Amino acid sequence: QWRGIAKRTPTYLEGYRDRPGSQDRAQRRAEWIAALPVFAEARSVFEIGCGCGRNLAAIRRRYHEMTAGGCDVSVEALSTAHVALPGCMFFFLDLATFPVWPMLVHAPLADVALSVGVLVHLHPSVVEHVVPQLLACASRALVLVEEDGHGEVAKGPRQWGAEKVTGDYVLWRHPITDMLLRAGVTDERALPLSLPEDLQAPGATKLWVVRT
Repeated sequence: QWRGIAKRTPTYLEGYRDRPGSQDRAQRRAEWIAALPVFAEARSVFEIGCGCGRNLAAIRRRYHEMTAGGCDVSVEALSTAHVALPGCMFFFLDLATFPVWPMLVHAPLADVALSVGVLVHLHPSVVEHVVPQLLACASRALVLVEEDGHGEVAKGPRQWGAEKVTGDYVLWRHPITDMLLRAGVTDERALPLSLPEDLQAPGATKLWVVRT
């Protein structure tokens, strides 16, 4: 769905661009994420599923010397991010191709790895393989913003029992906490916090800050 969205609807990505000062919920969420203490301790950040770079732009506004980069499945979104954040490293990656993904991560990509509302787009059979790779991207901490569930469909076809019927556009809830525990994360580090209610959206209701 994301790989071809910009080609089908060229204006779609406009809603994902960085707009400083906007009261748009996603923009306010990006600024809230950027204010998390974990970024104040870091010199570099890498976002998995960076889209048009809104979250990274919000972080860079706070920390001008921060080295930043990201990857995404949308070439059009990456082009937008590249223009908005010159000098940052961006590359194409489809998280669903998990056999290839581990080969790209031989060492941490940054002090802090970030992923916001990305796993919700992946089928449950894929996510279990992706979570350990997300942890491997960070030398200090992984910041995840997702939903926590057990395979429920938040958006999707009517016959799947989706809470919101959207045709073939599917959003999955995953047991993120359980997956982190299975990946070796222990004790309270695997427990999420709730985002402020006015910042929540499907795929963005819980926050995990996992020290690696």
